Amino acid sequence: MSADYIGKYFNDAYTVAGWGENPYTLISAQVSYAGLWGSTVTLTVNNLFDKLPPAHGYDTAGFDPNTYGAGALGRFVSVRVSKEF
Repeated sequence: MSADYIGKYFNDAYTVAGWGENPYTLISAQVSYAGLWGSTVTLTVNNLFDKLPPAHGYDTAGFDPNTYGAGALGRFVSVRVSKEF
């Protein structure tokens, strides 16, 4: 399990006045099972709680994609099966 935290900061990338960006935490989890004829099955979930990035009102996306890009997709689930020979 991992957590990525982006704290509150001042964003002055688009205007002279700038604005404050809100904090954001992205939680991800990964579970692996080894067995069955030397194979490994791995389940990964990024953005476990499907939390959207905080809005700031400047971009049409509603958030800064350069900062919060990893959370923009929402929850992402992947399964990997591998076998060693």
